[in-house]
Amino acid sequence: MEQHNTGYNIHWAAGAIYTMTKTAVSSATSTATEEIHCISYLRGLAALGVVFYHVRVDLWVGFHAFRENPSLAGTFAGFVAWLSLPTVFMSSGVMLFFVISGFCIHYPYGGSNGKRLDLQEYMVRRFFRIYPPYLVAVLFAFAAQGIGWHYGFLKSLDGFNYELSAFLLQNSFGSQPECNPALWTIPVEVAFYIFFPLVYLGLRRSCFSTLAAGLVISILAIVSSLLAPIQSSFLPHWFTWIAGATLAEQHKQGNLKQPSLGIFVLGILSFLLALLCTWHVRAGNAFVDGAGVVGLVTLAGALAYGIAFGILLWWSLVNRWFYDLAPLSLHRFLLHLGAISYSLYLFHIPLFRLCGWMWTSQFGEKPVNYLVTFPFVILAVVVASLAYKLVEAPAHIAGRKLAYAIKSRHAVRARAVAFPGST
Repeated sequence: MEQHNTGYNIHWAAGAIYTMTKTAVSSATSTATEEIHCISYLRGLAALGVVFYHVRVDLWVGFHAFRENPSLAGTFAGFVAWLSLPTVFMSSGVMLFFVISGFCIHYPYGGSNGKRLDLQEYMVRRFFRIYPPYLVAVLFAFAAQGIGWHYGFLKSLDGFNYELSAFLLQNSFGSQPECNPALWTIPVEVAFYIFFPLVYLGLRRSCFSTLAAGLVISILAIVSSLLAPIQSSFLPHWFTWIAGATLAEQHKQGNLKQPSLGIFVLGILSFLLALLCTWHVRAGNAFVDGAGVVGLVTLAGALAYGIAFGILLWWSLVNRWFYDLAPLSLHRFLLHLGAISYSLYLFHIPLFRLCGWMWTSQFGEKPVNYLVTFPFVILAVVVASLAYKLVEAPAHIAGRKLAYAIKSRHAVRARAVAFPGST
């Protein structure tokens, strides 16, 4: 009888734990559903900004054409060129990606009710989230490189850098592949993932100390760029990523309040400083300043963008009502754009390379009117949607299934230790 009661108690306890877990997960899912809108909006807009920045390289003559030919300045194309001026600064969307990445990685583990960090499960999910789409993007870029080399647009296959890129080593031992230089951010992201357990432990103890340490590390890395180029290292961007993780921790703890006026002023000043740094570099001062100073200015601008975008995310989390004002069609589009943002980032440059070669082969020069780039941006969104459906989403599902299997196996082992005679 006692053995029967013991078995009943075990099953009752298991059922109670399951019910509480299901309730907690449902609550967390509901909260995440409320907040995912602003995260998806910002992620999608960041990706779209990067796309508009890069499309200019292969499918537009650029501002220099209007400076060299003043007669173009008074045309409609010249007017549109001035309207496209903000796209010069849209590469900063990468820094917004880093802030959002830090937030999303830490959010499930943040707060007193956050889930326990299981390193094996965590690394499996991160691997399937990042690497399969990335590897396909490297192969796609290499195929574009081969086409460009075959038809005389490129001088070599650049195979060595693609081999390094396949193993995420291009930042350390080579240079970026010619048909997709934007891939430099992925090894940086992987470095963030590797060191996240330290961030997790630090935020559990003190958010302020962890954030301050991240700022010191980033500043030291930026200053050291005067001695050696480190633009592709994760250290200058460490603070930006930790800022996102800190926001996740504070939000899960319920401590995230409306930003003060001083915080708003800091965000605006940081953004203006970042714009100034970007303009200084884009204006061609590399030949005047030298590589070391240009690297310093570039990284200082990136840090300023990180601060500004961190404050933007802070405001967005507290004022989610603002994003609910979007019309339903725009809301759906931005959510979709957020979902495919990683694929859009990975595949857009090789696609623009191919389209640019086809255009110049047909018409002899790049388009003069910036509006011509818009159909190619739409094409990039379509291709990214296909890549998401065929590669990224299946990889997500595989990662979740494997992570769930690992978690279940660990739960069985824990139950066996807690109740030796129950299995």
